[in-house]
Amino acid sequence: MVPSSEGAPLSPYGVGTQVAPPPRTPVVEGTQVAPPPRPPFGAGTQVAPPPGNSQRVPRPSTEPPSIEAPSRTLVGRYHILDKLGSGGMGVVYNAYDPDLHRRVAIKLLHPSANTVVRADGATRLLREAQAMARLSHPNVVSVYDAGTFAGRVFIAMELVDGVSLRHWLRATDHSWRDVLDLFRQAGKGLAAAHAAGLVHRDFKPANVLVSRDGRAQVTDFGLARNSADQEAAEEGRPTAPSQLALRREDLLESPLTEAGLVMGTPAYMPPEQHEDGRTDARGDQFSFCASLYEALYGQLPFEGKAASVYLRESLAGNVRPPPRGSRVPAWLLRAISRGLAPTPDARYPSMEALLAELSKDPSVIWRRRGIMAAGVLVLYGAIGVAWWVGNRRHAPCLEAGARLTGIWDASRRDALNKAFSATHKPQAPELLSRVTQSLDAFARDWTRMHLEACEATRVHGHQSDAVLSLRMACLERRRSTLDAVVGVLAQTDEASFATALDAAQRLPSIDDCANVDALRLGLPESSEQRQRVERLRAGLDRTTALVDAGRYEQANTELQALLVQSRSLGYRPVLAEALELEGRLGLVLGDEARAQKALREALLLAQATRHDEVAARAAARWVTTLSRSPELEEWGVAQARASIERAGSAPELEALLHTSLARNAFFRGQYAEAAEAFGRSAALREQAHGPEHLLTLESLRNQASALSRTDETERTSKLLHRVLDLTKVVMGPDHPQTALAANAVGYHLTLRRRFDEALPYLRQAITLEERAMGPDSATLSYPLNNLATALESLGRFAEARPLRERALALDLKTHGATHPETAADWALLAQLALSEGRTRDAVELARSSVNAYEAFQKNHPDQAAPLTTLGLAQLALGRTREARATLERALSLRATMPGLGEDLAATRFALARALGAAESSRARSLAQQALGFYEATPDLWTAEARRVRDWMSTGPVSRP
Repeated sequence: MVPSSEGAPLSPYGVGTQVAPPPRTPVVEGTQVAPPPRPPFGAGTQVAPPPGNSQRVPRPSTEPPSIEAPSRTLVGRYHILDKLGSGGMGVVYNAYDPDLHRRVAIKLLHPSANTVVRADGATRLLREAQAMARLSHPNVVSVYDAGTFAGRVFIAMELVDGVSLRHWLRATDHSWRDVLDLFRQAGKGLAAAHAAGLVHRDFKPANVLVSRDGRAQVTDFGLARNSADQEAAEEGRPTAPSQLALRREDLLESPLTEAGLVMGTPAYMPPEQHEDGRTDARGDQFSFCASLYEALYGQLPFEGKAASVYLRESLAGNVRPPPRGSRVPAWLLRAISRGLAPTPDARYPSMEALLAELSKDPSVIWRRRGIMAAGVLVLYGAIGVAWWVGNRRHAPCLEAGARLTGIWDASRRDALNKAFSATHKPQAPELLSRVTQSLDAFARDWTRMHLEACEATRVHGHQSDAVLSLRMACLERRRSTLDAVVGVLAQTDEASFATALDAAQRLPSIDDCANVDALRLGLPESSEQRQRVERLRAGLDRTTALVDAGRYEQANTELQALLVQSRSLGYRPVLAEALELEGRLGLVLGDEARAQKALREALLLAQATRHDEVAARAAARWVTTLSRSPELEEWGVAQARASIERAGSAPELEALLHTSLARNAFFRGQYAEAAEAFGRSAALREQAHGPEHLLTLESLRNQASALSRTDETERTSKLLHRVLDLTKVVMGPDHPQTALAANAVGYHLTLRRRFDEALPYLRQAITLEERAMGPDSATLSYPLNNLATALESLGRFAEARPLRERALALDLKTHGATHPETAADWALLAQLALSEGRTRDAVELARSSVNAYEAFQKNHPDQAAPLTTLGLAQLALGRTREARATLERALSLRATMPGLGEDLAATRFALARALGAAESSRARSLAQQALGFYEATPDLWTAEARRVRDWMSTGPVSRP
């Protein structure tokens, strides 16, 4: 599986003086220092993914959900997707929580469940649900939320992928040990609820869910009581006894719900609950034992087809004898029978005591005693035999760590150490330590999961051999991935040194090997084809490691061969994986057409074969190639959100989509929206990977860069310093990424016009990046331009010009002549030429910038900067009419897509000078608006404010 990754950091570009373009940002996918791709323009800015394929958020309905079409309804904030089932108390829906981006189960109670007797029934049920929400236990279905909808109570609960215990029991024959194990788990859930002061009152197999991994979880605690019975029970008053005439099946399925009657399911209710509705934790114990008896023996514990007869037998304590041929041991029947005693005092004092009794398997005890006796008789030899007997079930699972020998062991550590030392980088020891920590953590997780998967089948018996095979195949894939990454890291040299930690931290999640549904895609049935698929996936693992390590040329060569082999094989899931990686590499290399074609095909193949995670990654990345058509982009976003939801809404997948949306918004000039989307990406990645992870840091840096183009100066400053501090922790003080973070701080200091303070940050950034990436690094243009901005603002034009020219040469080589990065370089050189008095050069350079922006996107908002410079140059050459037209267009762009306040003020003052006496009233108004901005922060703009005041004092005239 290709690890989900997106984007390089955003390194803000400088602004220089008041007519400079706003900062730029390369938002690319792949590694932190990859050349940015040609960015598509235009993007949607919606960042909260609704469920399914809909782009529209449905209005809340005032009617109860339609069972026929639940997907059109909101219950509270939850989007109803489809119906899961219904029962006596209500209907259960599959729903989506847009706030926490997760699937939930919504139980919408029937009106009779909370309004049958008293008006405050809903309030009491809500209180019960709120009490449950405070209980967290692995054997209890979690309650997340509760509320009312159309006068009915709803409860939002954990969505369990599995079946009810009743269905599990009916599905196939199970040994009594398997049945007892699941009931013990459910009993632990009941015991936890009792400890929290909660009583279930309707425990039965239908109210226990069994997940696909064999975990039992109790649900519907306390939600089956009507308000009259609850109030009576709490005040110690009796309620009317149950006297309904029920059919045989009603004993098992139908709760008693009529007014004045106690709640529960008759077959499992303790006698005291039948009589007056009062019951406590010992009543749950009775229901538990009645359910366990039925599960073990295939019959109810008491005789009687009618409810009244059944109740009479339970009051007498006449537990039925087991059916003939039962293999359930007698000790277990004795333990259950005590729990079925007619009076609470005769039962066990607690669920814990009952569970302890159910754990006293005499055969296990005697086996242990036999082993001890053999040890005494045969001494050391017999001790060895006893050890083997006691551990023979665990032995197959004790070799997990040995499986990593030759993959990640002392010899491979030594190979990495030699490679890092050979780079002669001063930060090599520290970076090697960080890489080793990541690989160690992955190896620990792999060993843990291998042991867990093995024991689930070989020791505990919770998991079938088929599922074990699926999980082991996944773990072998992860083992192959680790082998590939370590192999790539063992070849680390000066060129790839800076990206070594990327490769280590982008290893795929081990936890995916517990997702049985996803693993059921499996491998081809043919043994020969299966081996070819495994070899192909091993090759894809290596190629992914090369991409993560920034070795794009080598990765590209190997990937093309793998694509040919994948198409020849004809196994569509692995072809989808190869194409998704092809699309990712296309984005990294700036080949948008290649990326779009590969990602579209990957998405369609993955959807056809239900390869959900690959489909989600392909769709999220595909969004970045669709922004030239708003309709197509909107459809692509809907596809991505639907695919991500189908894949389980993993935080990293959602972060990938938010990064794509932010990238598009950034290049469209919607910087506030871009900052918001990058912020969402950062929060999701922190949730998935932790705060000190490269992907989290990457999104935070992107957010800071986008935010730096807004007027939120204080927020930007705090975020940039956080990024710098975090980068030093994650990457080390001398890493190139620390250089990028220092560059961002230096750029921000230029915004605050603290130019002398910015110089050391910017020079450090250049030095570190040159040392790590060489003098032709694709991202070196950012600190070069930022340093030039600071020097120009200090009047040191001669020092600034070679820096600007070098930045232009780098961006032309990387992006070509029609890219916003290159356009911004020309704009900055035009401004410098104007400052130096080279007016005609300024005109030509500014026009080159405008043309480049226009070729990339019509009316690109960043054209306002070179247009302002061009207008001032035309005015200086006496071409007043041209200057007015140029500056009017610049002002229109500034007003339509507002950015930094100083840029708008500069354009206003420039147009005021061009208008002069021809439109003196408007000229004065524009100048006054500019002056208002400068005077609002006089400590920053003293010189600019004085210049405007001087011009206004002489009166508007047609001269610069």
